[in-house]
Amino acid sequence: MKVLITGATGLLGGHLIKELQQRNEEIRALVLPVENAGNLLKQGIEVVRGDITDACSLEPAVKNMEVIFHLAGMMGVWRPLADYRLVNVKGSENLYKAAQRAGVRRFVHTRPFLDPVIDCTLGVWPRK
Repeated sequence: MKVLITGATGLLGGHLIKELQQRNEEIRALVLPVENAGNLLKQGIEVVRGDITDACSLEPAVKNMEVIFHLAGMMGVWRPLADYRLVNVKGSENLYKAAQRAGVRRFVHTRPFLDPVIDCTLGVWPRK
């Protein structure tokens, strides 16, 4: 199976990569242009540079993929809400639309534990 992982350099991404490698899956990682991908390359992971907030950069990442594990997201509460919305909402939308255009069969999306955009929308953050 051909798998794309966003957030592959993170904690969850690292664990997912180990599991997928044990299953002999073909793994590609979408990595930010400024992010260190040395560890992924040492593991034999195909690295494609791009950014989920830049829709034009996603086509090479999603091309010929069967499954996408979308783990990337912005966490925390110290930045402006617009930054979280750009990454966690618009970025996810960009990736999902690119996946649809490329004919990706499955799209598995996780979100950060503390996501101010969604938590504010649902009324669970900030707590009063």
